[in-house]
Amino acid sequence: MECPKCGAENHEEAKFCLQCGASFQTNENGEAQPQTPIQTNQIQLPRGNGVLILVLGILGLVLCPPTGIIAWIMGHQELNKIRLGQISKQDEGITRAGKILGIIGTIYFILLTIFLAIYIIFIVVVATRHGSW
Repeated sequence: MECPKCGAENHEEAKFCLQCGASFQTNENGEAQPQTPIQTNQIQLPRGNGVLILVLGILGLVLCPPTGIIAWIMGHQELNKIRLGQISKQDEGITRAGKILGIIGTIYFILLTIFLAIYIIFIVVVATRHGSW
């Protein structure tokens, strides 16, 4: 049997062309026809930094509040890349969670800074009114 794709000679019972690898399929007349491979337009997108963003968000909430700002910014940028199709959606959930933890950590950091500033001002005012400690 001759391959209609490349013209190479193959056995009559062959399911694939020995020369080009085309798959044979028989039609109503019993003649072999090469099967065209399925074409997909899907490409493998790179993964994002979702795990890193989640870790930074957790650190921003628990241990080191300034890392929450980094998680918030990186999470926002990463979610935009996912929305534009530049990176894989595989880590979208953990990226979103890291961003939310980063927002909460940032708010916590701001409130903590305001509280400490008020506390220091209160100590200075009390110390100047009552003289030395």
